[in-house]
Amino acid sequence: MVNVDDGSEGVRLDVWLDIACVFKTRSVELLPSKVEGVTVEQDNPGTYELAGRAMWQWQPNVVVVPVFKWYSYDLSTVDPVAGTDDNSLTGWQLGAAGNWTLAVLLALTLFGFYASRAGQPLFGTILKD
Repeated sequence: MVNVDDGSEGVRLDVWLDIACVFKTRSVELLPSKVEGVTVEQDNPGTYELAGRAMWQWQPNVVVVPVFKWYSYDLSTVDPVAGTDDNSLTGWQLGAAGNWTLAVLLALTLFGFYASRAGQPLFGTILKD
């Protein structure tokens, strides 16, 4: 948590920071190639992800949560006969949320659940006549 107070009355900034980093290197036994004596190998088996978020109390009933994620997943293979199979995914995400955003998402989820039931009772009929 980072507290910033410049000494003036009523100015205080409370920010909580979460930062995470993951790096993985995997080795997998691949199926043999169709050509005898040729092996299929992984091409750069590294995977990483860097993510962070902060929580800031903007007003008494509003918490602002900016988030960021940067990632790269690489599952590429190299076959001397068939060539390189590029199977990688890289990208980034950036967003923000607040209390009201979460409330609207919850309301949309509940409405979607209600609409998908097409007017049927929530728990079915307990006693049949």
